[in-house]
Amino acid sequence: MSTPETIINRQLKELGFLKKGRSQMYCKIDDIIALVCYEHLSFGLCVDFTIYPLFLPCLGIIHFTYGGRLSFMFPDISVLHKEAAEEEKNEYCETAVNHIKYDLLPLVYSLSTAEKLCAFSEKASKPFPFGRRNRLFVRCPPERIKYLFMYSCIYMGEYEKAQKAAKNYIKAMKKCKWLIESLIKEKIIEGEAIIDLLEKGQYQELREKLNKNVEDHIAFFTQPKKRVK
Repeated sequence: MSTPETIINRQLKELGFLKKGRSQMYCKIDDIIALVCYEHLSFGLCVDFTIYPLFLPCLGIIHFTYGGRLSFMFPDISVLHKEAAEEEKNEYCETAVNHIKYDLLPLVYSLSTAEKLCAFSEKASKPFPFGRRNRLFVRCPPERIKYLFMYSCIYMGEYEKAQKAAKNYIKAMKKCKWLIESLIKEKIIEGEAIIDLLEKGQYQELREKLNKNVEDHIAFFTQPKKRVK
């Protein structure tokens, strides 16, 4: 009897996804990686989906800054309970795959390059009425969108725009209420370091940093996890 993960993985492979570890599938598309995760709760299973812009700093952990549970994005899918019947399990898998294939992957392709991410995040970082009109960003704090805009500008070589974006990001972080103080300070220092490099015209150093971010992300997703002896 196949597990839900096996059923979904089989279909994700047909869409170009590769396996990462026991509970993740990933697919590199232009400047981003799309990731599907299986979240095992005490009472059942959730499927999560997120994207990773490769040029952002690599945290070296799985996070859902630009994504989340399918149940947060779509009203017709929630948790697959452990006691679910075979028919219910198959229906859940079909619904999950259909949302990934027909709803989320088109969004991924619409945001798959730095240029597309820059255009989206520039608009999405502005106040209502635009807001964050994208399922992948439905639970994303506005500071994270400003962060994406800042790095997208740098990666594209839009350095003047990037400097203004960095200043706006720092202002947003100083008003941030949902992060602990030490992390807020860390992010402000990161933004200030970017402004310093931009003001000094050290564009090559910035480019090398972002290229390293891309390398680190690709290594994180593609290389097997080292076992601790």
